Amino acid sequence: MASLPPPTLADLNTLAASRYFLPAVATMAIYECLITLANEVDYVWKTGWTGASIVYYFNKYLFLVTYIGGIVGIAVPGASIELLNPDGGRA
Repeated sequence: MASLPPPTLADLNTLAASRYFLPAVATMAIYECLITLANEVDYVWKTGWTGASIVYYFNKYLFLVTYIGGIVGIAVPGASIELLNPDGGRA
């Protein structure tokens, strides 16, 4: 059996690490959202829409959506083929 070229092995290692890293980060972000929800209700929700509250929501929830989107992107079948073959997975 022929071995894979070094760039392909590096891509496979990166993909394998991402499959563990992204769910771990998303889990921590969801946990952080849950444990700070009471403070968020008191200090942000009750103040109305201000520039600071918009920045707060943008920073907090865009981060969460980004990592959940990353998990979905990695979980899609064929994602590893597209990573290894830039022209759409065609050999």
